[in-house]
Amino acid sequence: YLSLLLIPSSSGARARGRAEAEGERPAAGAAGAAGASDSDRLVGEWRVASCSPALPLTGLAELQISTVSAARRETGRATSLDPHLGPLLNLTRRWKDASGRRVAEDRVLVPAVSGIYCTRPISRVWPYNIYLGIEYDIQNENGSCTSLVNAEGESLIRYRTCSAMLSAQKRFTECAEAEAFVDAYDKLHYALSTSPTNASSTCTFSRVQSRAAAAAARHPGLGGSRLDTDAYIPRQDFRATAARRHQADPVQGYLTYNLNLTNNWTLTSQDFQLSAMMIGLQGLANRDAPVLYLTYPEGWDISYTSTVRDYLRSSRPLKLQELEGPIDALRTIISNAKALNLSISGYVVWDTEVRESLVVAYTIAGVRDALVISKHQLPLMEQFGLKEVENLNKMFRGKSPAEIYGWAKQKYFAACNRTVIVWAGGECNTKMKPGVMDYGVSNRAFFTDLDTRTQNTEEYNMANGLLEEMEGDFMMMGWHSYCKDFEHTFTTLASANGGRVHGLNTNPNLSFMTRISLPSNFTFQNRHSNLDSIPSANVYITLVQTDGLGLGAWDKPGRGKLPYAWEVMMPDLDIQPALLQMFYEQASENDFFVAALSGPGYVYPKAIPSKILPSRLLAMERSMNILDLHHLVIFDASAAVGEHTVTEDTTLSEPVVKEYFRLNRTSIQGFLNGYGPTFTNVFDNATQRALLSFDYYLDPERSIQDAASDIQLLARLNPREPYLLAMHVREWSTVEKVEQIISMLDPEVYKVVPIDQFFTIANSNPTFMNRYT
Repeated sequence: YLSLLLIPSSSGARARGRAEAEGERPAAGAAGAAGASDSDRLVGEWRVASCSPALPLTGLAELQISTVSAARRETGRATSLDPHLGPLLNLTRRWKDASGRRVAEDRVLVPAVSGIYCTRPISRVWPYNIYLGIEYDIQNENGSCTSLVNAEGESLIRYRTCSAMLSAQKRFTECAEAEAFVDAYDKLHYALSTSPTNASSTCTFSRVQSRAAAAAARHPGLGGSRLDTDAYIPRQDFRATAARRHQADPVQGYLTYNLNLTNNWTLTSQDFQLSAMMIGLQGLANRDAPVLYLTYPEGWDISYTSTVRDYLRSSRPLKLQELEGPIDALRTIISNAKALNLSISGYVVWDTEVRESLVVAYTIAGVRDALVISKHQLPLMEQFGLKEVENLNKMFRGKSPAEIYGWAKQKYFAACNRTVIVWAGGECNTKMKPGVMDYGVSNRAFFTDLDTRTQNTEEYNMANGLLEEMEGDFMMMGWHSYCKDFEHTFTTLASANGGRVHGLNTNPNLSFMTRISLPSNFTFQNRHSNLDSIPSANVYITLVQTDGLGLGAWDKPGRGKLPYAWEVMMPDLDIQPALLQMFYEQASENDFFVAALSGPGYVYPKAIPSKILPSRLLAMERSMNILDLHHLVIFDASAAVGEHTVTEDTTLSEPVVKEYFRLNRTSIQGFLNGYGPTFTNVFDNATQRALLSFDYYLDPERSIQDAASDIQLLARLNPREPYLLAMHVREWSTVEKVEQIISMLDPEVYKVVPIDQFFTIANSNPTFMNRYT
């Protein structure tokens, strides 16, 4: 736990200490006197003004210093070199990202007079680089011990903290040297350096408390703030009824069209309003056959819609005639409605000032076969002779989301599909990117963007109530709202109710792709490397591009230069198998595929009711067999509390791990876990298989030099050979960048290997520590 904080060099502190000792302030003689007077100026609330160097994702944002009585054992256990261990300085540190969201919080307790004070770390996060697979040992009751080095004058203190830490292979001790001094009462400087982890940083803080408030904080007792305790507790309700999807083959010469969308996603823009109408029209038009394909603009999250369009033109009997714009699209499809077996009953008007009204409009569109329009498209509807089926304009102004979706549920939920529900989240407030809405309209799904945090009782209860009424292994499409809740609360709620997530809100053309089946003679064939010619190395690295197939990294520079594993989401076998066919056909000799994420969709296995987890995993295994996938990525953030899952608890429990190891040994040969660094590593003797967590997360903002240094540090902290380093490459990092990072490593020591070779090594020589948490 403790990595310590930040400030200028000790020479400046010493100079100030000497100046004050020479008369600017009363000198403190003995260490005890110095310690007592230090509290007077150090105590208070401090907010960071500047820090150097910058840290990945996070930075020390706030520092709270108070005095604590060593007799109070709630905060730790004292091991004293002095039988009269005096008061402690309690430094509570809050680490936040650039937007001010909390990433981590930790605490160091410094004896103000003499002695050593040991306590259990309260945070496992190593905040100097949260993407490295090292952590503080929060299971160790005396895992962090701090001693006073010296105090000079009334405003400077130096201390040393040694902390128990864990890497994938071993336990080790990190020691941090730190000093803090106050300058002119309102400025605090804090500096530290660590060994052997080699972190160093310097920060300057400004006081945020008045002198009176600071004085009021100087009472003995348990100081510092508590970590948030708003842990999500999933419900265990589940209604199990099977449901299946269907597809239709395109007919030779069938009427198919392509429309290019504009790049405007603001509700009040008429360009957006036309795009929203086209996405709803797409869902209606594609109910029986692939009729309307939408090519999204440059900058769309799913970046390869033009690549898929061109692939379909070359591999299928689809002409995909070009449409000139939304009005041409509407005219063409309505005029061919009979040939397309399409019925449009009319339109529903949504309110451009109330985002939720468009969400509700999509529900109505699916149930009543209607177009979604704003008031600006009313003349267009008259031109085509369409009638109003519902008018939401101004209806929901002043209403809460729970009231709005409560109205929609009461009126339309009974008519909705119980195997698909759509969360219209992602961008929020005045924006929406409704790429997935066509699939929901096509399947007559219910749409919402309710808050999935338990703190928002009204919205959470409604969201949970909706999911309790879904059936079987229902699909929760779309994504959570970035303005409301979190990925982990969203996915936990789906999993706890027996469902599975298939993101994102920007996932386009699914109503079209689900109507494209595979050629009758097509078989998925994954790449397999030569397991008899594995190169020798001290460190084996396997690279996994998470979200890579979903967010377009496939088309970025460098693919094929290094062995890479690309995640495949299981629902795409049912929803868009032709897309997977394209990826399999385009794969180079260095492109390997790995199953994701945890189950038959994106699920958290710890949140899934235990009685249905085995059946969910067997369904996943069947899909993996069809896709020729023999390795699986697991991720579970159901125990996460904060806003950043990368620093929260994403470990796996022993019962869950055992369920995965019960899967067929021949079919599934190894498991990866996590997203950011995670610490569940298990070798199963019965099946001779390994489950390894990611030990490094390549932050897209991390420089090539810094990333190479990170990997070298991990190798030093995991000295047993071979060190097995599973590396998560975020989708915005290209293969080309990773190749440059690898080129900075000693090729005799470090080898990048395909995922099947990696697990051949791990299963025969597991050099990691077995642990679940």
